[in-house]
Amino acid sequence: KLDDPQDLFSISYFRRNVKPFYKFAKQLWPGTHSPAATHWFIREFEKRGKLLRNYTQNIDTLEYVAGIKNVIQCHGSFATATCTKCAFQCSGEEIKTKILSEQIPLCPKCENFRQTTAKTHSQISVSSSCADSKARESTRLDVTAAEKLPSLMYSVDPLFEKGVLKPDIVFFGESLPKHFFDSIEKEVDECDLVIVAGTSLKVAPVSKIISLVDESVPQILINREVVARPHEFDLEFLGNCDAVAVELAKQLGWGIQGDSEPLNEERNERMKNKEDLSFRRSNKSGKTNRYLFDGAVESDESEGSDASDDEEDIDPADQSLKEAENEKEGEISPCTEAGTSSSSSFIKRNIEHENQLEQDTPKKQKTEILIKPAEKQNPYHRS
Repeated sequence: KLDDPQDLFSISYFRRNVKPFYKFAKQLWPGTHSPAATHWFIREFEKRGKLLRNYTQNIDTLEYVAGIKNVIQCHGSFATATCTKCAFQCSGEEIKTKILSEQIPLCPKCENFRQTTAKTHSQISVSSSCADSKARESTRLDVTAAEKLPSLMYSVDPLFEKGVLKPDIVFFGESLPKHFFDSIEKEVDECDLVIVAGTSLKVAPVSKIISLVDESVPQILINREVVARPHEFDLEFLGNCDAVAVELAKQLGWGIQGDSEPLNEERNERMKNKEDLSFRRSNKSGKTNRYLFDGAVESDESEGSDASDDEEDIDPADQSLKEAENEKEGEISPCTEAGTSSSSSFIKRNIEHENQLEQDTPKKQKTEILIKPAEKQNPYHRS
């Protein structure tokens, strides 16, 4: 039993014990769920040439199943897996059988190397005097003790050192993929509308993106409840994301999967007359920009942050410090090495932005969807 559930996705814990993750991994394996209305809603933006990028923290690859192409999986996915020893990469399908049967997939490349090396060693014979034998035995014992020392210090799982195929999902303590940092640096300046959907906005560095978007860019929240207080979104659509997506698609005259009612003149007329609306405006004072849908949770709000003390907010600066400590200990992973340079640039930009706004109200955090800029004017009218 794990002392802390987050250990299941901690790279430092995984180095010490790989078994808990592989015992649980089958419950996360893609294919047990289908895309929801929200996925098809995002796909519709892309079909109409309005989706600049879909940044998702989900690892279930449902965006790809829905056909969304302009997507970055910030926390990786099960689409590929990488060896913990030699960095050999394979497709997720190659380890699927092992994962679903709760077995640990060993790296075939490392296994072949071990077998070849063992065979070569077995063919070598050496004769020597008793004195030489004793000297070699003493030396062998010393080397063996030295080889065991790092394992004793860091309690590294022998299987981890042997080489296991770890799905390419980002664990706590690992850097996000390099292409995430490369893309976000450019695209925060290109978008003209940000939609934040289905998130708690508590895990960095993705949670920091929203503060880099220009204040003139309108921002919409689609969520069961308000997050990132005391920040104010331009529009708040509270409720189940799928319910909101279906209703917004109706209002836009789009037909998406998950919408059970077909598009026709009768439906358009009802919408024109604002009949049978599945949402209402909030009656809370000062919340004229808030609309409530099925599943909305509208609680009493305070002026303070809604960040929970028991949820870890992994700050990029803390992440870089952790990476430096891991590198000093010789434990840095290939994934971390690949993202260090880009993440440093991201951190620097974020710090500079926060210094400029230190007298302002804290900005909101995470962005899920960035909409492609209009050619002539912003199609979204602030209300």
